[in-house]
Amino acid sequence: MDKNDDIDILICAKTAGMPRPVYGSVRADCLECKSSVWVSASGQKAMSGNKNLKPCCIECANEKMKDEKDIKASIVPGAIDELRRHFMKVEDN
Repeated sequence: MDKNDDIDILICAKTAGMPRPVYGSVRADCLECKSSVWVSASGQKAMSGNKNLKPCCIECANEKMKDEKDIKASIVPGAIDELRRHFMKVEDN
């Protein structure tokens, strides 16, 4: 059994090369490669309510899921609104 079998992953963008994260984001380490990633406010809230939810960079998440037959995915509550505000440059954060 893999040590991460009971871990859910929160897919996050690496901080390197990303000029501006969504408002309220904090840095965390990727579960696998330990690269610095951005965890949005909605991601932080989801992680605080689920001790098994850990941040994972896009590249490591892709690698972890490549052989999975049954992937369960969801968008954390509030993430769509964060992205909408970010890309529409709405300043009412």
